[in-house]
Amino acid sequence: MGRAAVDPAYERALAAEIAASELLRMRVIAVTLAILLVADQALFLFARPAIEQFLQRPVPTWLPSWVIGSFLAYEVVALTVLGRRLARRKTFPWWARYFNAFVETSLPTVILLAINYLAGPQVAFGAWPVLLYFVFIIASTLRLGFALSAYTGLVAAAGFLGAFFWARGADIRISDGPNIVSKAAIMIIAGIVAGLVAVRLRAKFRRALEGARRASG
Repeated sequence: MGRAAVDPAYERALAAEIAASELLRMRVIAVTLAILLVADQALFLFARPAIEQFLQRPVPTWLPSWVIGSFLAYEVVALTVLGRRLARRKTFPWWARYFNAFVETSLPTVILLAINYLAGPQVAFGAWPVLLYFVFIIASTLRLGFALSAYTGLVAAAGFLGAFFWARGADIRISDGPNIVSKAAIMIIAGIVAGLVAVRLRAKFRRALEGARRASG
């Protein structure tokens, strides 16, 4: 009976904690995207001749704003919507959280395809955007749910593999397999590990709440 009395209070407190954690996560992602946008756009504005000399082709000056800026705009809108829902004591429905994870984790895939278009697959898949997948996977621990973190890892791996096969097309070599598959596997494993960390944090929150309730009553 004591357990049943705790559960409703725990569920309300957990929902509030998840909402606050999601808000923090989205703010971190928004700030990260803003930094990337400023840095990359400055590079395209002030080092454009060097970039074009390296690529041996003209490049769109505002490409970072089109790509990263679009995702940043989405994140700002999502933050605004979540903030208004929290003000009304509501959170994102479960399907919206999965949709949000899919959109966010697709950014590195879009950047890889853009770099592939400009410089080819060898440059694209050796560039920094591959590491950006792990930013979203690590940040997914703040979702406080195993399934969402594991899903983020799967989306990252699928996006990475899809971009690679799209970029290479008929030029795929057997020697590419171990490197590409191992990177995708690490993304999946990272998502699982992030999910286990999220479960651990959730369990600690529950124990802390129950300990506070016992101490107060």
